[in-house]
Amino acid sequence: MILDVIASSSLPPGSEALSQTVECIVDVVVASNDVLVEKESFKVLATYLERIVPVIKELSRKEISNSQSLHAPIEILNREVNNAKRLTRECSKRSKVYLLMNCRKIVKSLENGIREISRGLSLLPLASMDLSSNISEDIRVLCDNMEKAELRAASAEEEILEKIESGIQERTVDRSYANNLLVCIAEVVGVSTEKTSLRREFDEFKREIENAWLRKDQAEAIHMEQIISLLERADATSSPKEREIKYFTKRKSLGTQPQEPLQSFYCPITRDVMVDPVETSSGHTFEREDEEEVLRCLEQLQKLCEQRDVHREWVIMEDHIPILIELLRSKGRATRDIKSLVLVILCLVASDTDHAKERIVSVENAIEVIVGSLGCHEMKLAMAKANYFKHFLQRLSSGPEDVKMTIATALAEMELTDHNKASLYEGGVLDPLLHLIEHVDIQVKEVAVKALYTLSTLPKNGLQMIVDGAVGPLLDVLFNHSSSSLSLRETLAATIMQLAISTLSQEADQTQSLLLESEDTFKLFSLTIFSGPNIQECVCSVIQALVQLCELDRPNVRANAVKLLYLLADECDEAIILENMGERCVKTLLKIIKTSNDDEEVASSVGLIFLSWDIRRTMAMR
Repeated sequence: MILDVIASSSLPPGSEALSQTVECIVDVVVASNDVLVEKESFKVLATYLERIVPVIKELSRKEISNSQSLHAPIEILNREVNNAKRLTRECSKRSKVYLLMNCRKIVKSLENGIREISRGLSLLPLASMDLSSNISEDIRVLCDNMEKAELRAASAEEEILEKIESGIQERTVDRSYANNLLVCIAEVVGVSTEKTSLRREFDEFKREIENAWLRKDQAEAIHMEQIISLLERADATSSPKEREIKYFTKRKSLGTQPQEPLQSFYCPITRDVMVDPVETSSGHTFEREDEEEVLRCLEQLQKLCEQRDVHREWVIMEDHIPILIELLRSKGRATRDIKSLVLVILCLVASDTDHAKERIVSVENAIEVIVGSLGCHEMKLAMAKANYFKHFLQRLSSGPEDVKMTIATALAEMELTDHNKASLYEGGVLDPLLHLIEHVDIQVKEVAVKALYTLSTLPKNGLQMIVDGAVGPLLDVLFNHSSSSLSLRETLAATIMQLAISTLSQEADQTQSLLLESEDTFKLFSLTIFSGPNIQECVCSVIQALVQLCELDRPNVRANAVKLLYLLADECDEAIILENMGERCVKTLLKIIKTSNDDEEVASSVGLIFLSWDIRRTMAMR
């Protein structure tokens, strides 16, 4: 390879300068493989340097390295190759984030260096050097190529720099912007997006500021401080405690004045946060017990929280959360509107970080008060989006009976995403809900079952509910007529059917058979007596799963599947039967008739074959 050629290039003793140039070229070519940024640009540089080696060898053979006319070109070559060596080493050791921030400067330095080397080569007196025509032509071509070389930072790097410039110019302080920007930076420089890794890279970048000040490079240091100020809003770059310290440091520098967006909530007389503010005709706001002014104050706070996440963080740091929770306990003619605004604000505050949720929950009985205030569909949806589930589940498991009822009702009525449903189940929602369906109060049972039905609509949850033994308790309540109503039994049956549907998913594996191996399997047959819309919608979907189970080589499971399939077939649309009971199914049923020792299974198989045949004959006659 070219490195071998370079290493074997023997130069005469008098060619010390040329020898140093060759050594530097070797270092640059080797080190260019280890740079952390602009690998393609360094590769271009290394390629050009490798092409210079034959020129140096030719000069050494002619023993003209000491010629006066060669001093300038050799000096340029030495200088620029040494500069390239220094730059390559820096780009192999400095902070990755720092190098990314300086990628344009690095590319420009490489481009200028390549062109300076081209200028040095062009100064060679080719006409008087008695070089071969091939070498002379190679030098001319090389000079031309290097002179025209144009290097650019990668598009991903340019995009990062543009976002940083935009954030600095627009003074963007939103945490979400900083979080996304930091992740993009990590992906570009090739580091993990895990928080500890991001924090480590950020700390290394911050240390570069000290080096910049030591170099007395004030412009670079100031620019880096602006970048750090933008990035330190990210969750990974500073802890809530660090942000709080910084906030109050700035807060104290303002004297007794709070941060500007929150000033309107402080009474100019008492200097306390106003619970009931009122504005006079002179434009000043003072404390007064007036619900209309509370509403006005909350509306303004909502707007502030919607504008920037830093405003939401200030709400936490200024300890407004206990005041907001207390307002949820208030009574009066405007209570409903006040509570709605408070819940919206709390959802906005909680939507940013787990720390924000913890601060809310740390207020005494906060979750109980919040859940008790959820009176409308929009509020429940907002709380779901804010992901309060961890704290809901804690109260669902250990809270008072009325709180459990309220939370179960909220879960049953919320519009949950698949991610919400999965998070709830993984958080342990099944056990407390199964406990509630054994409650003596039928209303509590119904709420718990509705919540279970909602969760079971995610196939992943449905399968796990089967594995975790939810079918037995559901069946027990379903057939305990003394402690259930018709509507409750309808919802129970629909939930069990939904579990059966989940076995159709690709994740099912052996879970299908678990549903039919239960000692209570015979109870499933009785589900056909229910005719609610949810049940009938599910029944047709279960047919497909049962047809598959009929093919299992497990007599007990197969027999239950055949019997239940026969009972459900009459409830399904004829097209569903024809779609699922094709030639393969008929062959399976015929095999069962010949080999089974279970008379009911044989009878059900015969009935299914005749049902299928009758449907086809009827449709043919139409």
